[in-house]
Amino acid sequence: MKGIAANMDPLDRLGDRAGMPEYRAYAVGHDGHIFDSAALICKDDQEAIAQAKAAFVNCTIEVWSGARFVVRLERPDQPNRPR
Repeated sequence: MKGIAANMDPLDRLGDRAGMPEYRAYAVGHDGHIFDSAALICKDDQEAIAQAKAAFVNCTIEVWSGARFVVRLERPDQPNRPR
Protein backbone atom coordinates (compact mmCIF):
# COMPACT_ATOMS: atom_id res chain seq x y z
CA MET A 1 0.00 0.00 0.00
CA LYS A 2 2.88 2.37 0.64
CA GLY A 3 3.59 2.83 -3.07
CA ILE A 4 0.02 3.68 -4.06
CA ALA A 5 0.00 7.23 -2.66
CA ALA A 6 3.40 7.94 -4.17
CA ASN A 7 2.09 7.04 -7.64
CA MET A 8 -1.08 9.15 -7.39
CA ASP A 9 -1.46 12.48 -9.12
CA PRO A 10 -0.79 15.15 -6.42
CA LEU A 11 -4.12 16.83 -7.20
CA ASP A 12 -5.96 13.54 -6.59
CA ARG A 13 -4.50 13.40 -3.08
CA LEU A 14 -5.95 16.84 -2.32
CA GLY A 15 -9.50 15.49 -2.63
CA ASP A 16 -11.96 18.32 -2.01
CA ARG A 17 -9.15 20.88 -1.89
CA ALA A 18 -8.18 20.47 -5.56
CA GLY A 19 -8.62 23.78 -7.35
CA MET A 20 -8.49 25.81 -4.12
CA PRO A 21 -6.09 28.75 -3.82
CA GLU A 22 -2.52 28.00 -2.85
CA TYR A 23 -0.91 30.01 -0.09
CA ARG A 24 2.48 30.07 1.56
CA ALA A 25 3.18 31.01 5.15
CA TYR A 26 6.65 32.27 6.04
CA ALA A 27 8.16 32.31 9.51
CA VAL A 28 10.25 35.47 9.90
CA GLY A 29 13.08 35.68 12.43
CA HIS A 30 14.18 38.58 14.65
CA ASP A 31 16.57 39.68 11.91
CA GLY A 32 13.78 39.90 9.32
CA HIS A 33 14.94 36.85 7.39
CA ILE A 34 12.66 33.92 6.57
CA PHE A 35 13.71 30.77 8.40
CA ASP A 36 10.85 28.40 7.56
CA SER A 37 7.80 28.12 5.34
CA ALA A 38 4.68 26.04 4.88
CA ALA A 39 2.58 25.44 1.77
CA LEU A 40 -1.14 25.79 2.43
CA ILE A 41 -4.21 24.93 0.35
CA CYS A 42 -7.13 26.95 1.71
CA LYS A 43 -10.57 28.11 0.64
CA ASP A 44 -9.83 31.77 1.44
CA ASP A 45 -7.50 34.23 3.17
CA GLN A 46 -9.10 33.68 6.59
CA GLU A 47 -8.47 29.94 6.49
CA ALA A 48 -4.90 30.54 5.31
CA ILE A 49 -4.29 32.91 8.22
CA ALA A 50 -5.70 30.39 10.72
CA GLN A 51 -3.54 27.59 9.30
CA ALA A 52 -0.46 29.81 9.33
CA LYS A 53 -1.04 30.67 13.00
CA ALA A 54 -1.33 26.95 13.77
CA ALA A 55 1.82 26.11 11.80
CA PHE A 56 4.07 28.74 13.38
CA VAL A 57 3.90 29.73 17.02
CA ASN A 58 5.83 32.54 18.72
CA CYS A 59 7.23 34.13 15.57
CA THR A 60 6.31 36.74 13.00
CA ILE A 61 4.42 35.23 10.06
CA GLU A 62 3.80 36.47 6.54
CA VAL A 63 1.09 34.89 4.42
CA TRP A 64 1.18 35.11 0.62
CA SER A 65 -1.02 33.79 -2.17
CA GLY A 66 1.36 33.60 -5.09
CA ALA A 67 2.68 37.14 -5.61
CA ARG A 68 -0.21 38.65 -3.59
CA PHE A 69 0.69 39.68 -0.04
CA VAL A 70 -2.11 38.72 2.37
CA VAL A 71 -0.97 39.70 5.87
CA ARG A 72 1.95 40.05 8.24
CA LEU A 73 1.24 38.78 11.75
CA GLU A 74 3.76 40.22 14.17
CA ARG A 75 5.00 38.13 17.03
CA PRO A 76 3.12 39.32 20.15
CA ASP A 77 6.25 40.70 21.85
CA GLN A 78 7.63 42.21 18.61
CA PRO A 79 6.95 45.85 17.58
CA ASN A 80 5.47 46.41 14.12
CA ARG A 81 8.10 46.58 11.40
CA PRO A 82 7.68 47.58 7.78
CA ARG A 83 7.94 44.64 5.40
